[in-house]
Amino acid sequence: MARPRTYRHDCRCPHCGSSWVIKDGPANGKQTFLCRECAYRFTPRTTRHVHPERVRQEALRMYGGGTGMKAISRVLGVSRDFPDGRRETRITGCAT
Repeated sequence: MARPRTYRHDCRCPHCGSSWVIKDGPANGKQTFLCRECAYRFTPRTTRHVHPERVRQEALRMYGGGTGMKAISRVLGVSRDFPDGRRETRITGCAT
């Protein structure tokens, strides 16, 4: 006889939204979880840094004007991969 499914009410998979997740051990000193629906492995409460819209617009304006990525990062104090616009905030709230 199989074990019954255990659903966490404090945690959801950021990939599929399922609450059927289990603890999956530590990675880099942080607790990770495994979604039993889609097999997605994630770390709770992960965030990615988002620069202000003003800084993003200035970086894009400078890039459009011919300024190189290295110069933009030096002037604005951001990393070189910043102006591509792909970074966004993602928060998954799981209690460990």
